[in-house]
Amino acid sequence: MKRVMFGVLLASCLPMLAWAEGEKAPEREVMKLAPEHETHVRYEMRGFLVSLQGINEALAKQDFEAVARYARQSGAQAPQAAPRGLGKALPPRFREMGSTTHAAFDQLAVDAATMGDTRVVLEQVSGIMKNCIQCHSAYRFGK
Repeated sequence: MKRVMFGVLLASCLPMLAWAEGEKAPEREVMKLAPEHETHVRYEMRGFLVSLQGINEALAKQDFEAVARYARQSGAQAPQAAPRGLGKALPPRFREMGSTTHAAFDQLAVDAATMGDTRVVLEQVSGIMKNCIQCHSAYRFGK
């Protein structure tokens, strides 16, 4: 179990390791959002982190009901109502990554509740984290 967790962590950090070796980090697109839009996006991203931490904690206890509950917190039905105009303000690829991430949390919730398989959950968590890394590698907030 510890080897699997270490492998997932290492794989998710590989892009950052290349930068540590002297390669220039890729340029990121600057998203210039209204303050209420930026606040909402940051709130959702923090929610992803809270869900992932809860999933990891529950998985360590083999509590798949809790894994599913934490995953649903970041699923497509969970997001707080977005401020008016947010969809138009976000780059299309960013919106797509967000939708994919919410859907991945939903699928994780279903699979955790029905399968109760640690390996499946870890693979799904890894995929979600890859989405996070891709997004943070492609976009940043700015003025």
